[in-house]
Amino acid sequence: MIAQLGRLCGSSIGVLARWSSMLFRDGTLSVREIGAALRADYLLEGSVRREGDRVRITARLVETSGETHLWTESYERSMADCLSVQTDVAKRIADSLATELMPKPEVPPRSHAAQAGAYQAYLKGRYHWNKPGDEGLAESIEYFDDAVRLDPAFAAAHASKASALVAQAEYYTEDPVDALTRARAAALLAVELDAGDWRGHVALGDVHRLLAWNWTEAEAAYRRATELNPNSEAAHRAYGVLLTVMGRFDDAVREVDRAVELDPLCLVVGTTAAWVRYIAGDYAEVVERCLHSIDMDVRYGYSLARRLLSAAYLQSGPQDEAVRLLELARETSGDEPLLLAWLIYARAATGDRAGAEALLHDLVALERGGLAIP
Repeated sequence: MIAQLGRLCGSSIGVLARWSSMLFRDGTLSVREIGAALRADYLLEGSVRREGDRVRITARLVETSGETHLWTESYERSMADCLSVQTDVAKRIADSLATELMPKPEVPPRSHAAQAGAYQAYLKGRYHWNKPGDEGLAESIEYFDDAVRLDPAFAAAHASKASALVAQAEYYTEDPVDALTRARAAALLAVELDAGDWRGHVALGDVHRLLAWNWTEAEAAYRRATELNPNSEAAHRAYGVLLTVMGRFDDAVREVDRAVELDPLCLVVGTTAAWVRYIAGDYAEVVERCLHSIDMDVRYGYSLARRLLSAAYLQSGPQDEAVRLLELARETSGDEPLLLAWLIYARAATGDRAGAEALLHDLVALERGGLAIP
């Protein structure tokens, strides 16, 4: 629904991304409180029930400030046309919103009606994809492979497989060149099957950026993704990273800030916005954003957000605090290779050569023990 609404109403309505939306799924906050927390004027809620190959979807559109129900509809269909059901529901909601916010409804994009078994495998792949870090990447790729085996024309499954392979390359859980080469094949196939699916263009942009270092083609792919779905936080975030690498900091900040608007409670999005500021030299803003991420989730704070915070302190002070943060992260997370590398640099940068050399010995020992060092 998020993807469909983003494509249908992208030029007129901002649709919040999955991470921020799902944080409130099982909570006890009122509609008004959720709207205030997300700065959202409308809330789409509903339920899905399945019996055999039949599914019933009930959707309700609520205006948050007055907690007023504007529209309710139920759909009962077979799983064979589940993507058509999603398009229908998104179109009805878009029409309701258009009455007040848009001059006329936009033409809905056509979606491939995936085979039911392939779509179920795709959903399972997305479930594992959304696990923290690299925890579910291998399983997600297995399910995406099942989906495309059952339905070779399922573009979204090819695109999602490509993005999962890109993530494996970034986490070094697979040989990066091999993973990115496979990702390129999957992304190209996704775009060939459905040139209107923004996910394939995001994955293709990632491959151009990471494998070929082709900034021109990467930018074209990201721009196309944001045109197809202006509400894709992933497209804006990836585009912002590319613009940072290219030294176009003002444009990069604009893109990552748009991603934050679309997914304000996502820790990865918030930390990416902080990283862009770090490269641009805005260390005060880095500190503020990283502290915000750590406040939201201390466990996450011990990884990327805390490392980035320490890097900002190394640049702007206090440097002793940078070392202390990394030492604390090591006590919590253990001897992770990337964390050790950051701590080695921090100790060396603050004049503790002996401490840095001792940690370097530990890092080399990890590599000799069979652990690949990025």
